Amino acid sequence: MSQKVPRIGSLVEIVTTPETQQLGFALRTGRVVRTAAIRELRSDCVVAGAADDIAVLIEDSDNATLHWFGSSFVEVVAVEIDDSDVASSVRKVRVRYSPETYRLGYAGQTGDVMGDTMPSYSGVTAVGLRGSEDYAVAVRFRDKNEVVWFAESLIEPI
Repeated sequence: MSQKVPRIGSLVEIVTTPETQQLGFALRTGRVVRTAAIRELRSDCVVAGAADDIAVLIEDSDNATLHWFGSSFVEVVAVEIDDSDVASSVRKVRVRYSPETYRLGYAGQTGDVMGDTMPSYSGVTAVGLRGSEDYAVAVRFRDKNEVVWFAESLIEPI
């Protein structure tokens, strides 16, 4: 099974496993709409995978319905790169200084982009999200072995 997190807009195919076959999703295709930390969406996933997996929201090609899957249950068929947001075009980022990132110990830290989401939809809490902002990026800090959601304005590509 694939362990790579597909980009937003990628065309993916659901891999064949006993779970996906039983549920009728094996070999179905769709487009990746969103990604999020699996721990926050495990109960919403058709099949979830490991605790450190990334949840992938897929728009089904057949009937335009949305389903969450663990990323280990999808294989990328084709990639559509959308450079309009950080999560789809950048892999390494640095957290910018703000009173909040400094207080939490993340200012100046570097990490890997793991996905993005709309907090109003997924319910994640993001550091630095203000007012009507509704876009957050998940950053994994290898040295701390954790994933933290940030407002896009608080991270910069490196």
